[in-house]
Amino acid sequence: MAIPAREMELEQKHLDYIIEVLEEKIGEYTEIREKLNKEYRELNKELWEDVGAFIPGDVQQHLQYNQYIQMIKTTLTGAENAKRIYYNLLLLRKTPYFGRIDLRYPDNETETIYIGTSTLEKDREILICDWRADICSLFYEDRLGTLTYESPGGTVLTELTLKRQYKIEKDKIVGAFDTTVKIDDEILQEILSKNTDEKMSVIVRTIQQEQNKAIRDRRSKVLLVTGPAGSGKTSVALHRIAWLLYKNRDRIKADQIVALTPNKIFNDYISDVLPDLGEQNVVMKTFTDLGRIVLGPEFKVLSQGELMERYLKTKNVSNIHELIRWKNSLEFARLLEDHVNRYIDSGPDFDDIEIDGQVIITKSKLRELYASAKYLQYSYRMERVKTYIETVLSKVKKEMINQAADRLWETGEYTDEKEAKAVARMQINEKFIDIVAAVSQLLSAEPVNMYASFLKKVTEQKKISG
Repeated sequence: MAIPAREMELEQKHLDYIIEVLEEKIGEYTEIREKLNKEYRELNKELWEDVGAFIPGDVQQHLQYNQYIQMIKTTLTGAENAKRIYYNLLLLRKTPYFGRIDLRYPDNETETIYIGTSTLEKDREILICDWRADICSLFYEDRLGTLTYESPGGTVLTELTLKRQYKIEKDKIVGAFDTTVKIDDEILQEILSKNTDEKMSVIVRTIQQEQNKAIRDRRSKVLLVTGPAGSGKTSVALHRIAWLLYKNRDRIKADQIVALTPNKIFNDYISDVLPDLGEQNVVMKTFTDLGRIVLGPEFKVLSQGELMERYLKTKNVSNIHELIRWKNSLEFARLLEDHVNRYIDSGPDFDDIEIDGQVIITKSKLRELYASAKYLQYSYRMERVKTYIETVLSKVKKEMINQAADRLWETGEYTDEKEAKAVARMQINEKFIDIVAAVSQLLSAEPVNMYASFLKKVTEQKKISG
């Protein structure tokens, strides 16, 4: 519904005021950033001048060094926060807000909230509210009237009396609509008509009710969003990431989130969304990238191009087709699941642990330890075995060091028992390097090698070759 001319004038005056505040804040944070950067440079200079080159064993210097490092870290944290706020202000300066909601509470108190991509405050008054705030979820509801929203303090009851959308260009409100049911079709169609750009854009203005539920979901440990091509799954995922970062600012950082994507072109396509929402981009990896990380340098992971080249050069293409179909079948999944369950049930193929040809721990003892903890998950059962091995080896190692020290002392070549023991410790530690490596290999499940041997076995049984 169009807005009367007089009300549009009031809206424009409000926008003019917001722009003034933004200009003021941008100037303020420009100065804050310059001050913090200068402070950082001065602290680094003082660290070198006052503390100087590192002197081993100088306790006073070490304490002074730690004090400077702590001050530098604090300054860097402040500079990073100021930078984030500064860039969010620049984003708001382009488009201060896109929506407004008017609320009436049970005590008849009213509230007007303007909604944008981040928060703007002045004198403890919130002038623009971040779209990710709990109260802003009301903007994405499909009706006016009595509604509730979830907040940290619990469920809040209110009446949504107005929902308004804005189109702002070059500091002017060129369009404003009051909506009652859903995001206004006129604005939605305009946004959709511009989605032919080379890169994906933010959808905060046009998020629909069901999308909003997925973005703000608090209950699901694993959230699965399904839908046909072009239905907005990727947009929802990226806006959910922005919401999670906002709600968990002190616990989750952007570089702790990994987005698995089909290819590098797709990475570039979605690369502007999070920055346009005032967040850093997350780590983006293709499945090929992930394969290289998980498998390590021992295995060659073919890129899609290399895989296609090998495919085109292969004479027996029908076998490859059959192998691919079979590896994507339920039969293959069940075989793999059975293989893993059998492995977990029986445990690794333990060997005796020997030192100088003498068995210290028998494989039967390790099997017994593993089998006696069937009530535990695999990782805990292996941790139990590991703890036992470490306890025994620690005791044996201590005895061997004492025996070696006694032998060295008896030779008469050492005048200090501590020196003899230090040499003995070095000798025994060197001997234990190979033992520790062998135990580590024994305790590592090596899932990649397990899968490789499983695949070889089942493909031979199936009589399929690639």
